[in-house]
Amino acid sequence: MLFVLGHMRTGSSLLLHILASHRNIVGYGETHNVYTRTADFGATAANVYRSLRRLPGNEAYLLDKVLHKYQIARTEVLRHPSVRVIFMIRRPDTALSSMVRNEVVAGAEDAYQHYVQQVEWVCRLSQNLSADQWTSTTYSELTQKSHSVLHRIESFLELSTPLSERYDTNRHTGTRGVGDSGPHIEAGHIKRNIDRDVDLRVRPYVKHARQQFKTCLQLLQEKGRLNVDRSMFSEKGAYE
Repeated sequence: MLFVLGHMRTGSSLLLHILASHRNIVGYGETHNVYTRTADFGATAANVYRSLRRLPGNEAYLLDKVLHKYQIARTEVLRHPSVRVIFMIRRPDTALSSMVRNEVVAGAEDAYQHYVQQVEWVCRLSQNLSADQWTSTTYSELTQKSHSVLHRIESFLELSTPLSERYDTNRHTGTRGVGDSGPHIEAGHIKRNIDRDVDLRVRPYVKHARQQFKTCLQLLQEKGRLNVDRSMFSEKGAYE
């Protein structure tokens, strides 16, 4: 089982499409399943194959993304030897702006509360899981240093062939509630430098959220699973 775990508007749909396009991985988006025990992996498998209208093959990984803490009802589920986790977080200025603009939250306050809770959760899980069970990235790193990030993930998952910046779309691509419903995900490749200004509604919350982001980034770096660049701390520019 392979989880992409983070917060909303972190670029997880982009990463999921890249992963799901690999022959050893099967998935389509966010299933919204709740995991209380490893037996729940079977329900996810049924959901994924039914949604993709295909039969099970020889895939090494079943893929789901989890963007809400409540979906992992028991942390023990993630400690199963077959589970691998990719943590993904994003700068608060861009993440909060994207949540508000895309109306996936009720407002800026809700975006902030979701962001802080999820980033704190990522930090805690990274400390509680075995080092060989997880790796991590950020939206900026995935879009600006794609080759090195994908190579790191390939090695982590022990994939037989490389991951590609180009990816397949599926019948759920662009569907709200399953993943990113914006136009860029339909491109079939990583789009870079899609700059937008920080939304004025989230500016009062960015300063408070930034410290949580920095703390988590540094923790992930200390564990050797993330290359931290100074640009990740900058407010200039916003990638949607």
